[in-house]
Parts: sequence; structure tokens; C-alpha cells
Amino acid sequence: MSDSTHDVLRIEGVTKRFQGTVALKSVSFTLRNHEILAIIGENGAGKSTMMKILSGLYPSSGVEGTIWIMGKEARFQNPIDAEKAGIAMIYQELNLELDLSIAENICLGAMPLNKFGLVDWAAVRKTATDALERLGIVIDVNVIARNLSPSMQQLVSIARALSRNPSILILDEPTSVLTSTETEKLMQIITGLKDKGLSCIYISHKLDEVFQLCDRIIVFRDGCYISEHTRTNGYKSTEIIQEMIGRDLEVMYPQIEHSVGNELLRVEQLSVPHPTAYGKNIIEDVSFTLNKGEILGLAGLVGSGRSEILNAVFGGIRKNSGYLFLDGKKIDIQNPQDAKKHGIGLLTEDRKKNGIIPGLSIKHNMTITILDQLCN
Repeated sequence: MSDSTHDVLRIEGVTKRFQGTVALKSVSFTLRNHEILAIIGENGAGKSTMMKILSGLYPSSGVEGTIWIMGKEARFQNPIDAEKAGIAMIYQELNLELDLSIAENICLGAMPLNKFGLVDWAAVRKTATDALERLGIVIDVNVIARNLSPSMQQLVSIARALSRNPSILILDEPTSVLTSTETEKLMQIITGLKDKGLSCIYISHKLDEVFQLCDRIIVFRDGCYISEHTRTNGYKSTEIIQEMIGRDLEVMYPQIEHSVGNELLRVEQLSVPHPTAYGKNIIEDVSFTLNKGEILGLAGLVGSGRSEILNAVFGGIRKNSGYLFLDGKKIDIQNPQDAKKHGIGLLTEDRKKNGIIPGLSIKHNMTITILDQLCN
């Protein structure tokens, strides 16, 4: 049982329902002072729902249970209320305003004003620069966010949260788009913030990160609090995974028997221009094959050209050279329409930016690529 005098956050009996579905079932836990707490579980376990309640994205009026911050009951109707209570959250999906600058994104909602009540742009740029320097990043804060890589956009989101000087920082899968070097740097920053008095809730599927960084682990499953583990008692990965999935784990990576057929797709001597460095290629003379019934993985660090290969094959971006063969026959793909005709589809890296049109309904999003089949 935790000592309530050392709890910065206490959750008691929180339940959240969505149109008859119970996403959280009477969940209770605490976050202690100077602590990094991991909340882990499978997809759908309720982790993100809990964090959206804490960040004010889901109003308290639609939530059962009680939230205590520094011993005082807290109720949030929106994210501004949560921010005023000292909670900042980094969401799993990037939520920057892509057509604003880095400086504007970091100060958005808390723009420094001069004595005339106008935006003090010099103070905006300094606030943004200082926030980024806390993360060890030196960059022109006038750059438009749309021009940044996903990993840099994530770091800008983190800098924006830190610029509010929160007492509780929630990070939902913060390293999903970061390189190993950036991840290590972020973990060092989080540890440093903890030493300065910040308490963190850390959500990640990467157990090695969790074991290295977090002082305590709470396991969620099917919307319920399942168990708690502390670093002092040692983390047992097999036990924790079994609690996450709700069954014994006999084999970590079971062998799946399946047959691989003949060659389906062949890419030869593919070269793709670099998106930012004029006159250079990000992909140079790459060749590979894909067989029927096969799953082919393309691995590499952020910026290594994985996405550019797939987008060039799909016709989403221009290629400088290269040949494509489908079932042994040479094909010409100049645009996504050509790729579709050959039975090739692409699930984009950035779903929010390139995968959907947010202003349209689910119905229209799901059918927009086959309008020619639906129209007479």
C-alpha cells in the first residue's frame, strides 16, 4: 500500500464506458513523487483511455471514480483544466499544427504577450529554443512543422509539453518513431527530469525500455488493473507478458508453417531522389524480390529510405531509375492509380497525414479509392 503523502496522483475506482462497451473497469493506482511509472498491456487494455481521462481529453463528467492530485480532488472538462493542474501529455499520434512553425507549435495556447497585448514573437522564439535545448536539440525554430521528419515532430511535441513546466508528464508510446540514439537521449532526459522533481507515466510496448527506465510497472488487461511490479523486486519478463495476455506463454516466437510460392514482385536497380538533399539519392541501386505467400521486412533506422522504397514502388514518389516486374512481366508504375491496377496497395507510414482525409466520414474514406467502381 502506498503512502498517500508521497503520491502526486491517485486514481480511485475509475470506470469509462463507450456506448455500452466498458473500456476501464474500476481502475485504481497511484503515481509517486519523483517516479517513472510504466503502464503496460496489449492493444485495447485501456492504457490510452486512462491517459486521455488524465489529460482532460475525456471530460470527468463522463467518467466514474475519483482523481486526486497532490491530495486534492481534480475534475477536468478539457485539456486546459488538466494542464492547469500540472499534467502534460505526449500523445501516441502526433498532434502538431503542421502549417505553423516549430516556435508557434511549442507556444500554441500559451503565447507570450507584450505590454500592448500582442504576441511577443522574440519571446516565442526564445521559449521554443529553450524548450528544445532541454532535449539537446539545436534547430531553427522558424521551420514549418510539416517539413520535419516524424521523429523530429515527436521531439517538438515533447518540447511543447516541457515548456509548460508540468509536475506530471504522460508519455504514450513516445519512442515509436525515434531512432535508437534519439530513444536513448530521450530516456536520459526523462531520468534527468525525474531527478529534478517531475513524475512521469510512461506507456510503451517496448519492454526493454520499460525495464531500463521505469521504477514501477502496472499491468492492464481488458480494461482492468491486473498487477504491479517494482524495480527493487526485479522485473520478470515472462511473468509480466503472461499477465498482459492472460495465459501461459509457452513459446515466445512460435514457428508458423506456411508455404512460399514463386516470385511475385521483383525490383531491380531502384534509385530514389533524396527528399531534401538536391542532387542526391536516398535509395541507390537497390534490388529485391517478393515471393507469393511471403512477408518481406525492410529494416533500418529513421531516414534510411525504407518508406521511400515502398512509395516509389507504389508510384507515390518519383524514382530516378529502376525496373519493376510482376509475375515475371515488366510493369510501368508512374502513379498510385497504375499500382492499383496491378493489385498493389500501400498503407502509409503517417496514417494521419497520408492515410485518411479527416474531414470526410468513415464511409467516404473507405470508398474514396474505388469511386470509379461505385459511380455509373
